[in-house]
Amino acid sequence: MLSHNGVKKHRCSFCPSAFSCSANLRLHTKAHNDERDYTCHKCGKSFLRPDALNKHLSCLHGNVKAFLCPICKKMFKGHLPQHMRIHKNLKPHGCADCGTAFTQRSQLVVHQRIHSGERPYRCQVCWQAFAHSSVLKLHIRKHTGEKPFKCPLCVEQETAFSQLPHLKKHMQAIHKQDKPYMCESCNQFFRTKIELTQHNSECTKQEDAEVNGGGESDTEGMIETPMALSRMRLLVAVLIKKISSDERLKTLGFEKRLIDNVLIDSLKFGKRTVCEDATKSEAERLKINIRELLEWTVPQHFMEKFKSEQKSTEELLEELAS
Repeated sequence: MLSHNGVKKHRCSFCPSAFSCSANLRLHTKAHNDERDYTCHKCGKSFLRPDALNKHLSCLHGNVKAFLCPICKKMFKGHLPQHMRIHKNLKPHGCADCGTAFTQRSQLVVHQRIHSGERPYRCQVCWQAFAHSSVLKLHIRKHTGEKPFKCPLCVEQETAFSQLPHLKKHMQAIHKQDKPYMCESCNQFFRTKIELTQHNSECTKQEDAEVNGGGESDTEGMIETPMALSRMRLLVAVLIKKISSDERLKTLGFEKRLIDNVLIDSLKFGKRTVCEDATKSEAERLKINIRELLEWTVPQHFMEKFKSEQKSTEELLEELAS
C-alpha cells in the first residue's frame, strides 16, 4: 500500500533515492558498496540480486536469446536497453581523452585501451596479448586451424573460412549470392544468421512432422558435448605445443591445418589408435582422440588418480592445458 501511496520514508545515505520498504533500500545500498553476493559458478561474474544471476545463467550460459528488438527484429541474450540506444542515436559514454562517444559503456572501455595500451586478453598458446576478446578469438584460429564458416554450395570440395566477411566475399564472387546462410533442409538462403535460425525452427518442425508423423524427433544416440568444440581445439593446441618439439610441430603441420588432423597424425606417429569414423560428429571424434592422447602422454599413476576423482575428459584437458 505504501508503494501505491507513493510514501518513501526509507532514504539512502549516499544519494537522493528513497524507497517504500527497507528491503529495497538495503539492496540499493549494496549497489553503492558494490556488494555482489550472488556469483556465477561458471564464469565468476557477480550480481546484486538472485534473479539477475538466474537471468545471466539462462541467457548467457544457456545461450537463450529471449529479448527481441521491436525495430530491427534481432534477438539478444540481454542488454536490450543498451541496444535500443543505437536506434535512438544516443551515445552517453564519452572518452575523457579524445571526446569520442559510444552507445555502450563496454565500447568505451575497449576504446580507452587505445590510450592506456592495456591488453587484457592473452593467448594460451603463444601468450600474445590483445585489447579485444574478438581479436583474440580470430588469433586462436591461427593455432587451431579452425574455419567455422563453410560455403554451403561448394559440395565436391569443401571450402571454409576463418572469418565471416571472407565467406561473404566468396559467396558474392564465386556464386553471385549475397546471402551466405543456407537452410540444409530446403536450400533457402538468408542474409543473416538470425533469419536462418528463425527459419530453421519452423523448417525442422515441418520436416519432423513429415518424417515422424508429427511425433517427437528421434535423438537417441546423440551425445551432448559439455565443452564447446572451439574450446576443446584451443586446449588441444596448448597441450600439443607443450609436449612437442619445434621440429615435431613443423612435421605435424601445426598452425598450418586443423588441430584435429594434427592430433590424429601425432597419435599415428606414436602408433596409437585413432578415431576417423565419419558417422560420428567432429566433437565426438575429437573427444575420443583427446582421450587416447591423454592415455598415451599422462603418467599412469596420475591417470588413475584422475579416474578415481571421476574427472571428465574435458576437466582433465583443462587442468593439463593450464
